[in-house]
Amino acid sequence: MRVSTSSDSSVTPSDRPVHSHPPATVDGAGIPPHCLHQPVIIIGAGPAGLSTALMLANKGYQWIRVYERLSPPPRSDDATVWANFKETSGRLYMIGINGRGQSALRALGGSVMDRIERCSSTLAGRMDWPEGAVKPPRVARYAGRTYQTKCIQRDRLSSCLLEEIEERYKGTITVEYGVECEAAEWFEFISKEVSSSTMTSSTAVVPMAEKGSVQQNVWSRDQNDKVSLAQQRRCRLTLVRKEDSNVQTSIRENNNELLAQSHAFMQPIMSASSFSHPHTSSRGVFSAACSGVTVSGAAAAAVISQAVPLETDADTSEAAPLFPQQRDSTQLSSLKWIEESPFVIGADGAGSSLRTAMQLASGGAVRTKRYKDTNVLVYRTIPLFWPQEMTADRPGDLNYSVRSKSGINIDCLPTCEGPLIGVVLFKPDHPDIQALRPGTEDAKQLFLKLFPMLMPALRDDDLLRFAAKRDCSLPTFSYAGPDLHYGGTSVLVGDTIHTVKPYFGQGVNSALEDVQVLSKALDDMGGDVPKAVQQYSERRSADAEALVKLSHSLDGGFLTFILPLILDSALHRMLPQIFSPNIIASLQDESKRFSEVQQRKYRDRLMQVIFLGVLVASMLAAARVIAGVLLKLIQVA
Repeated sequence: MRVSTSSDSSVTPSDRPVHSHPPATVDGAGIPPHCLHQPVIIIGAGPAGLSTALMLANKGYQWIRVYERLSPPPRSDDATVWANFKETSGRLYMIGINGRGQSALRALGGSVMDRIERCSSTLAGRMDWPEGAVKPPRVARYAGRTYQTKCIQRDRLSSCLLEEIEERYKGTITVEYGVECEAAEWFEFISKEVSSSTMTSSTAVVPMAEKGSVQQNVWSRDQNDKVSLAQQRRCRLTLVRKEDSNVQTSIRENNNELLAQSHAFMQPIMSASSFSHPHTSSRGVFSAACSGVTVSGAAAAAVISQAVPLETDADTSEAAPLFPQQRDSTQLSSLKWIEESPFVIGADGAGSSLRTAMQLASGGAVRTKRYKDTNVLVYRTIPLFWPQEMTADRPGDLNYSVRSKSGINIDCLPTCEGPLIGVVLFKPDHPDIQALRPGTEDAKQLFLKLFPMLMPALRDDDLLRFAAKRDCSLPTFSYAGPDLHYGGTSVLVGDTIHTVKPYFGQGVNSALEDVQVLSKALDDMGGDVPKAVQQYSERRSADAEALVKLSHSLDGGFLTFILPLILDSALHRMLPQIFSPNIIASLQDESKRFSEVQQRKYRDRLMQVIFLGVLVASMLAAARVIAGVLLKLIQVA
């Protein structure tokens, strides 16, 4: 399994300075070193989670761990996956990275965009067949854009980001797959002083629910290398390895030194009894990190953090290491443990467990608005291969789209390997789809009837496989707010705060933009996590809501989708100084926030009503004048 390990196991803790400073090239130059040494946990290793890890590492954060419940993606150059259009179609769902997404990816630096461009195709225009059309339509080439859309498989995008992490930050970022966040709670340390020479402290633990609002973290350091902490907030996560995961022990073994050193610098010393967890039995107690840690000067020798599986009868005196060095995959798969951090980012998608915990703990400040899906669609994929002799008329850099009167539609995006991936959208239980019999030519006859213009690109074997495929569902519309943070430690990005249907082209792009907004908040607040997550929430909550509301307003038939686009485009061409481009084009404009687009569209709708009202009134007045003139002519005659 591919992971990014934290360090070379040949290096001992005493060989590496505990208080090392970040590289001079980081973009978080204004963030104090003590902030950069605090451990960070990211839940979710999709594009949003991995981008967040890279963003933080760029700033100089030293201890970043990413947990993902699913299995790791294949390597981005694995031809057995990405060029295998027969057996791996489930991984081939294409996404388009527009200006918003590309701006966020370029901000990550390194070779991120180079990797993505090697694995993506460029989308330069469209060829759309409306309902009932048979003749080839005119190619609509994109013009006036500041970017060219890059088409890539979603999992492949994650692969590119993971490979960037492995190359640039192998000693900083750890990514583990097959690990799920089961629960979260928040509390506060109130600590007087931590001495680097003795690592002793006076500490109390106060649950956030009891403490209420607290002050920001206050760190100081004197000439005797003593670190004082007035208050520090923490998020405590319950993590569990999935039963079907198979992870090598080296994943955890190589991270023992990293974890121990980060705790040696950041954590006050706690006794095991200070960490009783509400989900454990009397003997299932979490044993704090750094018990027995000694620090001398710039080097440290640390004892590994201790934890026991939560559902166990083991005595706490025989607690197993949190990162066990002698475990096989079977023992690892049943391990449940607790980790704590002053900075936790939830990027675990629409079903986020961290968001659920934040909702329960926040008393309504964090909420999720879910829209009932009144236009339920499902899909199946199919590859298309234009014959060589047709490439002049069917260029490989276009989005091909066909609308049929039956309600079965197809959109096709190109891959960097050459073929296109078609996504066939239809209502669940559509009779024409349900009537397809595996092993017959039913699918071929259906495509011949609905999409005859695409038949030269469709292969018989792929049509047979299409008939046997299962329907795949699309996400529904939802957004989180008004707060996107809680406890001064935890914040949400990506699909955890805004979920839209993928054919509006803003899912992954808005998620990548979230990371940019969080990055700016950290810079503006000098790395102060409580202030940064609050500022991020204030900046991004309105945009998340606006994106979902605008996209949801388009999710329908002709009246709610096609007509507004036609009206917006026509009026913008006539009066560009008054009317903005259509909603989809406006959402793709990376220079505008989603909330700004929403406000502009509200104004446009008002102006459209006024404009059309004046136009109709003028036409009626003209009709009355003409009628009067004709009446007089008739009377004269």
